[in-house]
Amino acid sequence: MPTIEEARNALDLHNLELPKEPEIDELQVREYVDADGDDALYVQVILSEGVDAASISGEKIMDIKDKIRARLNSLGFRLFCYISFVKASELHPH
Repeated sequence: MPTIEEARNALDLHNLELPKEPEIDELQVREYVDADGDDALYVQVILSEGVDAASISGEKIMDIKDKIRARLNSLGFRLFCYISFVKASELHPH
């Protein structure tokens, strides 16, 4: 199975064809163990601060998730990939 570093490289924003909206600053990838104790991947989609999260359609969210999962699957990742969306300011509130 590919390594976590290979997953990070594969999900570099320059390697993915994601929609222009919403604007994404970064994808953070880490190993994860889910509630059942199964190994998984966890991807945080870091949205630009100017994005109005309430205006993002479910279709765009699913499109981004599908492209992330398809990219990982094409490289041989078979672990489930959990994906969440957040702004950097929500990760590190003042």
